[in-house]
This record gives sequence, structure tokens and C-alpha cells, in this order.
Amino acid sequence: MITEDVKLLNDIFAIVNEGIDEDYDSFLFRTYIYDGYSVELLQTTLNGQTNSTVKKKYNGAVVSKYLKALRNNARTRGEEWCGLVMSYTKGGKVNVTFEYKYPEDHQPLPKC
Repeated sequence: MITEDVKLLNDIFAIVNEGIDEDYDSFLFRTYIYDGYSVELLQTTLNGQTNSTVKKKYNGAVVSKYLKALRNNARTRGEEWCGLVMSYTKGGKVNVTFEYKYPEDHQPLPKC
């Protein structure tokens, strides 16, 4: 299962990294998963300037599918994370952390 998680994380990284349609030195990808939807933030940094309106050309539905699979794998091990943060600086390592509670300013939408 952990091997599958590593593959999913590599796939998510590849999609996001290759899908950023502008120059950057580093990026930060943060997502929170709710019931039926997710909230995503993508920021890039170039020459010390942060950009939160990143030009991207990747399919968010594919990323969401991989994130859901990753979260389902974690749940089978008893892990209940709700968010993922992936950061990368060109030439460096990819850093991934999981968040186990929602931020106060990200309240889920009420169920219909």
C-alpha cells in the first residue's frame, strides 16, 4: 500500500510540475478534501516574488482522483488526514506533509 502511495504522490507531483505554464523557482501546492469536492491553492515563486494566480494547464479532475485514492489508502491504515501540502524548489527534493485538521478559514460547504 505504501508503494502505491509513493506512486500516487509521484504522479501528482508530475502532473502539477509539468502543468505549471510559467517560469518558477519553486511551487507550493496545498489542497483540502471535503465531502464531494476539494479546495486547491497553487503558488509559484520566481526571483523572490510569489504568484497566487498561476497559469496552469493540468486536469484538476485527474489530480483529485489521485488525491482521493491516496486518502482512501491512508484511511485503510487508520490515518484521517484532510489536507496535503506539496512543495518543491527546482533542483531540490519534493516535500509532502499531511494536515489532520481543516484551517479555520476553510469551512466545508453544507451538505445538500
